[in-house]
Parts: sequence; C-alpha cells; structure tokens
Amino acid sequence: MTCDQQNHASDGEQWAYCDPATDMGELAECECEDTWKYREDDCNPWHGGTTKAMKGCPTLEAVQACDPEATQSWCSTKDQFCKEQTGNQIGEAWVYCDPATQGGVPQPTTDTDVGSIVGTSVGVTLLICSCIFLVLCFIYRKWALRHKVYNDFDIILDHFLRIFPAPPHSTRAVCRVLLGDNADRGLIGAWNPML
Repeated sequence: MTCDQQNHASDGEQWAYCDPATDMGELAECECEDTWKYREDDCNPWHGGTTKAMKGCPTLEAVQACDPEATQSWCSTKDQFCKEQTGNQIGEAWVYCDPATQGGVPQPTTDTDVGSIVGTSVGVTLLICSCIFLVLCFIYRKWALRHKVYNDFDIILDHFLRIFPAPPHSTRAVCRVLLGDNADRGLIGAWNPML
C-alpha cells in the first residue's frame, strides 16, 4: 500500500508519516539527495554548459557557479513531494534548503501578492467589460439610426421642416403665437386623429 504522504523510506512498507493531533497522513520532511547533478542554467549541457555534481544541500557559492543570480541554496529531493515545498516547488522534487542543517526551508507565502493579483484582475475585467458595453451601445446606436421607424409625428415634422426652415424661436412658441393658448391641443389633434 502506498499513499501521497509516504516518502522514499516508507514506499511499499505499509506505513506513512502522520499528524498525531488529527490522525491524518502528512508529507515527510524534505531530504536532499546525497548526490545529484545540476543541469540547469549555465550548467545545462544542451546550451553548452557542463553538468556539475552536487552533494546534499550545496552552498550558495556552489549553486551560483551554475546560476549567478541565485540568492538561496536548493537541492534535488529524495521525494517528489515533501513538507517544506511551497509554490512552484510542490511536486517538482526540489526544495530551497539550508547548507548548515541540510534540511528544507519553506518559503513564506504573502497574502499581499495574492490580494494585489486578485485586485488587478478584477480591475482589468471591469475595464474590459466596460469597453465591450460601450462598443455594443455604439453599434446599437448606429443600427437604430439606420433602421429608424417613423411614426406620424416624425413624418409630419419632416414634411413641415422641408417646406419651412426651422424658426428662430422654439416650435411651441411659434405655434402659440399663431394658434393661441390652445395651440398644444390643436397641434396634438392635428397629429393624432384620435383626439
């Protein structure tokens, strides 16, 4: 029987590490390989480099011989999954480590990074949705202007404005002068035979 919480020593041995408080299995602490080869960065043989043999958790200087920009030691682990792996290390059979203790060093996770990523993605999503909405409104406006349905009032007004240029005063004021105080009722009755 094997499970994800077993390490290299317990594989196939019917036992696993567990948390006594919960009686649940847990990952074993990370153990660096006794010897392993650095095949990345400047030590990548596919890019003209030469692989470098490493022992356990190497010193930062040994790691920097292959990766000059490295700021922390790391090692290849005996298990693919182990307790101190975080972020992109999980399940990748490597971990940041301390050369003095030869043990894995978990990296702190920051909630601010997650919060800023979520905030930025929400902001960008809202911006994109707003732009799409405005474009759709513009397209609808263009369509509506091309497919305008005229009612009786629009036809009479267009005909009137073709015969007479637009008056210098508002149409309502001119109608009141010509027809008196009941001009609104007269105009509405002229356009709407139902009144």
